[in-house]
Amino acid sequence: MPSRVGPRHCGQSTAWTRAAWPSAVASSVFRKCIAGNSAFPRLGVKRYRVRGHLASAMNRDKLGSNLLLLTTSIIWGAGFVAQEMGSDPLGPNAFNGLRYSIGAVCLAVILLAWHRGRAMDGFRSRDWVKASFSAGFFRFLGSVLQQAGIGDEATGPGKAGFITGLYVVFVPLMGLGLGHRTTTQMWAGVALATVGLWLLSFNPGNEQWVIGRGDLLVFIGAICWAAHVLVIDRFTNRVSSLHLALGQVAVCAAASW
Repeated sequence: MPSRVGPRHCGQSTAWTRAAWPSAVASSVFRKCIAGNSAFPRLGVKRYRVRGHLASAMNRDKLGSNLLLLTTSIIWGAGFVAQEMGSDPLGPNAFNGLRYSIGAVCLAVILLAWHRGRAMDGFRSRDWVKASFSAGFFRFLGSVLQQAGIGDEATGPGKAGFITGLYVVFVPLMGLGLGHRTTTQMWAGVALATVGLWLLSFNPGNEQWVIGRGDLLVFIGAICWAAHVLVIDRFTNRVSSLHLALGQVAVCAAASW
C-alpha cells in the first residue's frame, strides 16, 4: 500500500479507511478526498448557501426588532402630549391609575386571544411574581414622578421627553453595578447627554444655577425607568412577555389607586 494517498483513493469508503488505518492517517485521507472529489465542493457550496440564508434571516429578524423599537418610541413619545393634557383635570395618581387599569384590561384580552386555552400557565411561576412586582414597582415610581413633572408649566412634554430619554444613558451606568460592560461610545453618550440636560433644564436664578422642580422630578423618574429596564432584562427570558406586561401593569394600576 503506498505511503502517499491522493485523489485516486477517493473511491474507498471512509468507514473502510478508518477501520484499516490509524485515526490520524484516516483523517488525512478524508481531507485529501475532499480536495480531489468534485462532489465535496458542491456540498461546500450548499453549506455556504445555508449559512447565507441563516445570516439573511438573522438580519431580517434584527431589522424587524429595530422597527418594533422605533414604533414603540414613536407611540411612547406621543404619549407625553396626552399626559400633559391629562395632568390638569386629574392628579398624577388618578391619571396613572386610570390609564394603567385600561391597559391591564386590554392586555388581558390580548393574552386570552393569543394563548387561548393556555393563558393561565404563565401565572404559576415564582419568576413571574418577582418580575411583576419589581417591574411594576419601578414603573409606578417612574410614571408618578414623570406625570408630576409634566404637570409643571416650566417643564412641559418636550423637555420631559428629553429628560426621560436619559434612562438610555442610566441603564449602562447602573448596569456597572451588575457586572455589565461599557464602551467608549457609551461614555461619550453620557457626556453629550449631560451637556444637553444642563443646557435644557438649568436656569440662572439668584446668581446660582438651579434645576426646576418639574425637571428634577422627571430626572428622578428617568432613574426609576432605567431600573425598570434592568428588571425586564433580568426576567425577560424566564417568563412570557405578555404575562409579564400584564403583571407589571396590573401592579402599577393597583399602586396608583
